[in-house]
Amino acid sequence: VRCVQETGYQRRVHGIQIVGQMSIFRSEEMGLYTIDIGKDYAEEVMEELGKLSCLHFIDVNDKEQIYKRAYTETIRRCDDASRRIKYVEGICSKYHQELKHPQSVEAFLDSVSKQIAKKGKHSMAYFDEIEATLKSGEEYLIEQEKEAEKWNANKIDLDQKRYVLNTVAEIVLPRALGGVKEGAFNILPQKMEKVFVDNQGKRFSYVTGLLPTNEKERFGRLLYRKTRGNAVPIWRDLVKKIRDFAGREMEKSLFVVLFQESESLRGLIMKACEAFSAETYDTTGDITTQEGEIIARFGDVQRVAVLTREQINNKLKTFSSSLEGIEGSALIFYKWFFERAKNIYFTLNMFHYADGYFTGLFWCPNSKRAEAEAILENAKKNKVLCSGLKQVTGHDKTPPTYFRTNDFIRPFQDIVFTYGVPSYREANPTLFTIVSFPLLFGIMFGDFAHGLVLLTLSSYICLRKDHLIKTKSMLADAVDSRYLLLMMGFFSAFSGFLYNDFAAVPLNFIPSCYQKNEELKIADKTKDPSCVYPIGLDPMWYAAENELQYVNSFKMKISVIIGVAQMVIGLILKGMNAVHFNSSIDFFFEFIPQIIFMLAFFGYMNFMIIIKWVTDWSSQKFNAPAIITLLIGVPLKGSDPGDVPLYGNGILQQKIGQGILLISILCVPVMLFAKPFILYFQHKDDKEHEEKSKNIEMKEPKKPYQIPQEESKQESIEEKKEPVPLDAPQIPLEEEKNPAPLEEQKVDPDEKKRLILHDDNEDKAEEKPLFDYLKKKHEKFEFSEAFIHQLIETIEYVLGAISNTASYLRLWALSLAHAQLSKVFFEMTLGGQILGVKNPNFLLIFVYFVVLAGITFGVLMCMDVLECFLHALRLHWVEFQSKFYKALGYRFVPFTFSAIGQKKQPPLLKPQNLSLIHI
Repeated sequence: VRCVQETGYQRRVHGIQIVGQMSIFRSEEMGLYTIDIGKDYAEEVMEELGKLSCLHFIDVNDKEQIYKRAYTETIRRCDDASRRIKYVEGICSKYHQELKHPQSVEAFLDSVSKQIAKKGKHSMAYFDEIEATLKSGEEYLIEQEKEAEKWNANKIDLDQKRYVLNTVAEIVLPRALGGVKEGAFNILPQKMEKVFVDNQGKRFSYVTGLLPTNEKERFGRLLYRKTRGNAVPIWRDLVKKIRDFAGREMEKSLFVVLFQESESLRGLIMKACEAFSAETYDTTGDITTQEGEIIARFGDVQRVAVLTREQINNKLKTFSSSLEGIEGSALIFYKWFFERAKNIYFTLNMFHYADGYFTGLFWCPNSKRAEAEAILENAKKNKVLCSGLKQVTGHDKTPPTYFRTNDFIRPFQDIVFTYGVPSYREANPTLFTIVSFPLLFGIMFGDFAHGLVLLTLSSYICLRKDHLIKTKSMLADAVDSRYLLLMMGFFSAFSGFLYNDFAAVPLNFIPSCYQKNEELKIADKTKDPSCVYPIGLDPMWYAAENELQYVNSFKMKISVIIGVAQMVIGLILKGMNAVHFNSSIDFFFEFIPQIIFMLAFFGYMNFMIIIKWVTDWSSQKFNAPAIITLLIGVPLKGSDPGDVPLYGNGILQQKIGQGILLISILCVPVMLFAKPFILYFQHKDDKEHEEKSKNIEMKEPKKPYQIPQEESKQESIEEKKEPVPLDAPQIPLEEEKNPAPLEEQKVDPDEKKRLILHDDNEDKAEEKPLFDYLKKKHEKFEFSEAFIHQLIETIEYVLGAISNTASYLRLWALSLAHAQLSKVFFEMTLGGQILGVKNPNFLLIFVYFVVLAGITFGVLMCMDVLECFLHALRLHWVEFQSKFYKALGYRFVPFTFSAIGQKKQPPLLKPQNLSLIHI
């Protein structure tokens, strides 16, 4: 990725999004500002500021009840309009009306401005107009939908009645006449009676209707119990499927209940039908006449239903078509319009409102201040009633944390943000996580074959991301993390190449320096004794009897070396934070003893590992000493080297070990006692100074904060000057250049008091901060709390240095588990058919290959990937970030329109109340 330094905008280089002046190590510098906007121009100014996406507004009304804010009712109206739009969208989808979206949010915002200017109305009047259009459209559609549903129900009822009429005649009449088979309808009489007399002189009747098919058995059981078996139901399933108005299929069955005529039996049967909400029909009368009436009625209902559908479609076309001069459908324009309006009014509810002006407080990156000022200056040139940016100084508020990221950095930044948001200007672990996270994952997951699979999959996602999102593929969820997966796959393949492990099969690309000895079953040098394998592990080690002993020793020591190196980097970042924040106490009494302790003890351990590696022990009479034994002997045995010293003659090793132990012990009291006692004496001096200052009478009250502006009084009045009407008398240029003093101008007293925030002659109420948010909070220093906190920090660091170093052994453990699982799966499936077999069965080879692929995908490519990912996450959150990362910040949440039109709208949160996630 080619780094490009640009200002004020972003560009793409070879498909990679490049962010201008990107600061990853420390967050953007912020300034706290206020702004005054006239009520009639608030929406216009906020729309222009929202296009910048760089202002983090603060809710200065957080203690005020929500219903008392200026635009609470307007936000409720936006929600109602969104509900109406959602209903109309559902109707459009039902009637297959396509809705088109604008090309971009920027084009939509421009079209809104043009539309308001074209209408010649205030934005709120245009808001009312669109709201009325939606309300009338929704009411019309609801009414027409009810009519369409009613006529559709009539169609279904008539269709069902015609089917029932013909089917009942085929069932009942043959039984009434006797000797006539069912189906001989053409020779039967065309009249249905309520009561029939069969050829034996018995009177019988019937009840017919329709019931859901899945209720047949329950209805039959109930009917049998109620009538005690004196009624017999006959069933016929509807051949033609019926669809309701919503398009759902309904499976119904026709029933004809035959019974000996009795009013009591008829009553019991009708009660059973009512219990199951069955649709019963009266079929008495001439069949041909009834069928003709049904056909005629059906035609009338069909025509009215078609006409109603056409009216609905015509109304929907007004929503699906484009407005004049606007891209996209009118309904989508309305939807985005109310999302924009809700965003603006929600933000304005954070402002303080008084005397017709909104006063807002917000954070702005220093790199974006010029752009914000340019927008406000341009607004004032257009006679918009608003002030410029007025910076607030002398406050003690912590700014939000803001990093400008791109698609490559974002997943790594999210890993850090999941633990906690960096404090303002604190060193960002993301810069190192970009490399260290996939590196540690690759060490644990190291396998050349499995790494290539992960690398290939992530490469496909990177290349086809747009297609995956468009087709809503199951891989679409991995698009945001595609570069993280790419790095993980690369380092896994690279580590597997160094391990010389290809799915449990060693690779022999480079000739081995060893040759297997079948008699001794060990690896002996047969080539040049000075032969050194150029990269990675020699493949012949996998044929050696001491394979696990050698590989485990190598991976274990590499894990410890990498772990100590990463923790030292974390301590260096702590020292850089102390220098950046001018904290000499943290630098000299925390960073210095901590880095000395880490390097003295565990750095010495790494030194011994390297010495043991570079020493040729084959020429020695004794075996090399164990590093863990020497390390334990430093505090317990006075660093006694034993019979075989690791380096030197033994005396030097012992003296160095004793010196390291003494230095490590001395670092502990420095970490424990220095900081709390220094803070105690500092606060003691400050307290004495405050007590003395209370007895001194100050001539001028101390300003809680200032808005540094030369000629602030005059600028405030000019910024809030009402626009001059066209027919107003012109003011001479001389008067404009030399305005009258403030006392001589005709300014309302309340307005004058509000504009001049720092007049020395104001009353005591104006000496307080404009917002409660700006009140300084003085925390009382407690020595006991500071000492206990430092005691916990010291114990945690000393014990954590040991436990964290041991924790990095998980790199070896996970790598061993992955390699052994892969080896077992291979030997139990495919390996048993191709290794040492003279006449392999190719069918079994194919079957075992499929089994091996399935097990590898399920266990290694899914479960083990997740396991290694979680362990890499733990190493960063606990072992690495605990050395320097406070994570007490909160995110920069800009006022922006970029989320308009997205399916998942981000919640409108109060920025200063964002909660932090701590693991």
